[in-house]
Amino acid sequence: MRIVLALLLLLCAFCGQALAQDKPSGALDFGLNFHYSMGDRSVLGVHARAMAVDRVPGTLVGRFGELYGSIGIGLKGDLVSYSAGVKLGLGLGTDYLVLFVASGLMCDGYKSVKEDSKKHNVPPGLGLPLLIGMWIDPMPGLYVYMMAEPSWAFWGDGRGTTPYLPFSFARELRLRGGIGFDVSELHIRLDYTFHQVNPHAWHVISVGFGFSSRAMANLGAPKH
Repeated sequence: MRIVLALLLLLCAFCGQALAQDKPSGALDFGLNFHYSMGDRSVLGVHARAMAVDRVPGTLVGRFGELYGSIGIGLKGDLVSYSAGVKLGLGLGTDYLVLFVASGLMCDGYKSVKEDSKKHNVPPGLGLPLLIGMWIDPMPGLYVYMMAEPSWAFWGDGRGTTPYLPFSFARELRLRGGIGFDVSELHIRLDYTFHQVNPHAWHVISVGFGFSSRAMANLGAPKH
């Protein structure tokens, strides 16, 4: 995280165009999440997420940012899920591809509210993610992304480690893939996440509707 922040400060200090954007891709969206665990529990929730990449004009520097929050409740009324976080990252940016590494802060948990769901309880955790991602945007209004996100909770006990190589050093792991596209003025994003956190792994499918970053950048652009 310190390395990412230091690089961001260096960019702002020494590159006069560091605050400008080139080829923004992503969206601000709101939608639904469905969580299904390998322990036979289901959770339905809502989310808000701003996630996008761009390029520093005239360079091969790509930037990534994400801010999100979600909350859900078990379909049997037995669990409450929640997550929130912010991440910033840098990497290689070309016209159609951004490869990046990002970090920040995250918190999440699956809180049991009934006795028979105690074995599914994941205590609250606040920690550091390490996000490694690839973002492909072959044309305006369309992008695809793939991400691996091991993380370490420095507050929250009983999480163990993930069994999946090469990320077995982490407390939990998210493997994510998704696609976003515009339909007229509406942006739609579909996302799948495999979330490994003890005692059970979760499959999370989300769909969001909102505003693409390109459309929002065009709204803020000066009129000629």
